[in-house]
Amino acid sequence: SSRTINPPPEPEYKKLANSPMDFFMYPNTAGYTHLHNCSPHVDPGILTAIPASTVPGLELMSCGDWRGVEGELEPHREVVLIPGKQLEDLTAGAIQATVHQVSKADRRRLSQCYELRCPDLQGTEEPHPPSQLEVQTSCQVELWQPNPGKPKRDT
Repeated sequence: SSRTINPPPEPEYKKLANSPMDFFMYPNTAGYTHLHNCSPHVDPGILTAIPASTVPGLELMSCGDWRGVEGELEPHREVVLIPGKQLEDLTAGAIQATVHQVSKADRRRLSQCYELRCPDLQGTEEPHPPSQLEVQTSCQVELWQPNPGKPKRDT
């Protein structure tokens, strides 16, 4: 007689396995100054958290222009939060995925990011190039400061 054995249900920890923590090293070599370290894209997940780096390079699309944000933040103490495609889908476009890129710098850049993804949402796991997005240039980028009275750092 044959018997069907069903596999055990997927453990809870595996449901978050699609939420990657990435570490990047951008060498910023002189021979490739015409290329960006990371070309314009949106992340597929719900939200991406990127601690400010000591070497600025992260740029967000805001009102049709690229805006470097890390120069205004304290490295390793402040975090850039970037809405992703899943959050855009969950909010029916009320919160739009933010197009971003990493530009070249004059020295090596180290960066890390954590991207929260919801594996239960249907959709692609690949980043969406800006040409596939319907709305790119809304003024969604604002710098949030936890201590508004804090004096700005000299840059």
